[in-house]
Amino acid sequence: MKVLPSKSATIVLSALISFASIHSHATGAVPDELIIDAFVDGPSTLHLTPDGLYWTNGTHEKPGKWHGANEATYVNGVAWNPVWGRPQSNSGPDKSQLYPLKLNSVDVNFHLVAVTQERGEPGKEKRTPPIAKRDGVEFIVIIPDPESGPRWYRFSLKKR
Repeated sequence: MKVLPSKSATIVLSALISFASIHSHATGAVPDELIIDAFVDGPSTLHLTPDGLYWTNGTHEKPGKWHGANEATYVNGVAWNPVWGRPQSNSGPDKSQLYPLKLNSVDVNFHLVAVTQERGEPGKEKRTPPIAKRDGVEFIVIIPDPESGPRWYRFSLKKR
């Protein structure tokens, strides 16, 4: 007889996985790879520092804020709602507060996994590709996205 988990057991398991991921950040465990899911419209840059992540935004809407949306950026599946310097505005130049994450190094390899209209879909729509590079003590991922409408960008940053 095959036993399937109940809905409540699935919810508890999901909560435990999320807690374990958050707990590893709090206890100083250093991840070997970061998987980032971000809803982006227009130029935005994700900065990876030895102390964590933060966004800077260009002229269009901030990551997650297209047309009044409030989509999180996901870091290894954990939702992060960036706190912006100018929270009253969904668009324009701005910088988010740091998402704390202890890293031994910002020497990482960038790999674009997907660019889609819905989060979690496979595939890469034809868009201007992100630019990933070391910039001083940071590693940055510039998402130009000059094309019309936002997209979910999924990429990995894997320790070298």
